[in-house]
Amino acid sequence: HSSKLHTPPARFPSLVRIAAMGGSLSFTAGADSIACPGDKSVIVDGLDSVDADKLIACFEEYVREGKTANGKEVKFEVEAKDGGYLDVHTYEVPAMFGSGTWTVRNHYSFDLVARKISTKVFPTDSSYDKGTPMTLNTLMVHTGPVRIEYWSQAQKVRTSGTMLKAMMEHAFKEFDISAKVQVDQPAIGSTGERSVVSDAIVDGDATADNFLDKFKAMLVDKMGATELPDGTVIEDRSGFMEVLNGVKSFAKHVFSPGEACLRMHEYGEDESLSMVRSITTLKVHKEPFRVEMWSETEEGRFASDSELRLIKPFVEKVLEFMQGKA
Repeated sequence: HSSKLHTPPARFPSLVRIAAMGGSLSFTAGADSIACPGDKSVIVDGLDSVDADKLIACFEEYVREGKTANGKEVKFEVEAKDGGYLDVHTYEVPAMFGSGTWTVRNHYSFDLVARKISTKVFPTDSSYDKGTPMTLNTLMVHTGPVRIEYWSQAQKVRTSGTMLKAMMEHAFKEFDISAKVQVDQPAIGSTGERSVVSDAIVDGDATADNFLDKFKAMLVDKMGATELPDGTVIEDRSGFMEVLNGVKSFAKHVFSPGEACLRMHEYGEDESLSMVRSITTLKVHKEPFRVEMWSETEEGRFASDSELRLIKPFVEKVLEFMQGKA
């Protein structure tokens, strides 16, 4: 019997191999950063036969030619802007989530000499209008040997847009509430902030006192979520998110009846629920009875499996594009 301590499995075991350019390409999440010693990045190896300068030039050409569309958009455009390129993805929100459209914008800046791409991600209209990107993503091509490095720097951003409105409207429909829901409204009781806010609720089968209980029951009974003994609820939201962008998504709902509040801790694709990406708050107000929601992203540098899955198709498609030009 060995008394040796068991080391937990590595957080990012995924190593995805594909054959590319005659070699074997491998993607590793949570690897040691080359550019920022002490930090973590996604590293792409197996690019020995690739010319680094041609590769970064191909990344630029790929973006400039509008090849970053993913095929799920109802409308896609790319334009030269601020010394780089802005691509605009417009998606249809599924009718079951309140319909309408949702627009994501990415602004790419290229430094061909440093072989570096900086991308600002604006997942909502208001984040773009305010000029506050939710994430700043960096991709670098290194030489000796040729490797690609990628990481995402999340900013602390408050959002109050279409996605939250869709979530609130979905609950209102369940509870037969006809009150209108508006995005980006002045927050109730906090100056200068914005929230999704409902009009006064005068009908339906929920009250200010039982709204959170009904919301919990809806999560468990209608949306397949799981209530834990401590009253928190774990939800696999993949259905909703996969319809929009093909990714899994997990959330933990923490109910605080004393504050008339529900906080949804959102973990993105992290099934182990260990790294919070954002917290969405739902608050119930009385006199008049209204519901308010807002979401805040967590700051931090991310280079996990989620980032690997984001960057992998981009890198693979650019390499294919480069081969097609060879």
